[in-house]
Amino acid sequence: MNILIFNLGMDKNDAILSFTEDWVNQIAKHCDQVFVLTLRSGEFRVVPNVHVYDIGHQKGFSKLRLIFNFYYLLFKILWEKKIDGVFSHMNQLFSALAGPVLFIFRIKLITWYAHPSVTISLKIAHFFSKYMVASLDLAYPYKKNKLRVIGQGIDTTLFQKTTDKKEKIILFTGRISRVKKLEVLINAFKINEPVIHDFKLLIVGDPNGREGIKYKNELTDLVNQQGLASKVIFKTAVNRQQLPDIYSSAFMNINQTQTGSGDKVIWEGMACETITLVANQGLIETLGQYKDLCLYEYNNEIQLAEKMKEILLLPEDERLEIGRFLRNQVIELHSLEKLPGKLLKLFN
Repeated sequence: MNILIFNLGMDKNDAILSFTEDWVNQIAKHCDQVFVLTLRSGEFRVVPNVHVYDIGHQKGFSKLRLIFNFYYLLFKILWEKKIDGVFSHMNQLFSALAGPVLFIFRIKLITWYAHPSVTISLKIAHFFSKYMVASLDLAYPYKKNKLRVIGQGIDTTLFQKTTDKKEKIILFTGRISRVKKLEVLINAFKINEPVIHDFKLLIVGDPNGREGIKYKNELTDLVNQQGLASKVIFKTAVNRQQLPDIYSSAFMNINQTQTGSGDKVIWEGMACETITLVANQGLIETLGQYKDLCLYEYNNEIQLAEKMKEILLLPEDERLEIGRFLRNQVIELHSLEKLPGKLLKLFN
């Protein structure tokens, strides 16, 4: 089988998109040839049966030039290669642009989308796609008639526990933007200060654009107002190869993503056997028997503080057992190793 993949980037130095290299290489293990049409590229390493075509966003081309490059390369690939199916990963715009062409060529299109926004490009992508896929049922916001849930695709060989020693760290990883509601986490940390007076809150991630920088400055002001300057640490985003050590050494991991989306850092932390608190109802299946312990109401700092305290007071052996359970759930439901089989089965 020959597969064409649309994606946003191929760059192992991109803190957000570096994982796409692993996705492509893992899918390629199950295919004869894989062709990748990407918005931008940097440094990457792919297996021999993967071929990458870049439309040049990183070169500063105009939108018109990028659209021309997209269609030129798309027709070149379809004309010269035998393509059995197209998988569009986090790129509904490419699905919308290519949909009519693929319909004429009678090539199945499968589009990954896991975000609360319903856009025109999503509606067009949905119309032309054979299936829409996502990590969670609740992560797909549009019509469910074409939705298939295939998991998040976490590399559990990379994301695994690297140390048995837990530091007194409460962790957040991800982009610093308003949708992450980090003020809720900071306030919950403050509420628990009498219990966790010797703990630190570590926030790992970079601001998202100009608005993100403004938001980070507001968070810094909040930290100072709360008298937490020595206890709340902001750390810039790190290479994903460094993340397992950070997850593994954290006492607990907190994620603010609301229901109706997905966030891979949730499963990365769980794969490292770190107890993770989430506000996303879509994680109920993953949390299994520990859903009441690990699930809190979105934007509810009082309840988050209570859940944090409950975990802090658990015996060590119970915390270890919860961590092992969460890792096993990630392996079973969201591992990268199992993702290609689920995806390619849909083309057949």
